Amino acid sequence: TTLFRSRGVAFVAIRAISDTSTDELPAGMETLVDEFGRAKAGAALWMVLKRPWALRGLMKLGRESKDAAEKLADFVKGLIEQIAMQNEALAKSDLLGIAAR
Repeated sequence: TTLFRSRGVAFVAIRAISDTSTDELPAGMETLVDEFGRAKAGAALWMVLKRPWALRGLMKLGRESKDAAEKLADFVKGLIEQIAMQNEALAKSDLLGIAAR
């Protein structure tokens, strides 16, 4: 963030949270995603085979993660639309200022 600020680059960080602090996640969840946060299906299958009782928690987390991702996508889409409208309005006012000269 310091690098962006020092170069005058505007940025925003947005995240979606799929679970609450009171949700109990199955032990070993950290083994189910790779370093980029992508799901590792084989690891999830292996977990369920070893601990079938973990399936309910995994399915709940999957549903909540999908819901959070959809809400995040909707928010980002709306944000981009707002920025585009603001840029369009600024461009129009610039053109009006140029035409008035």
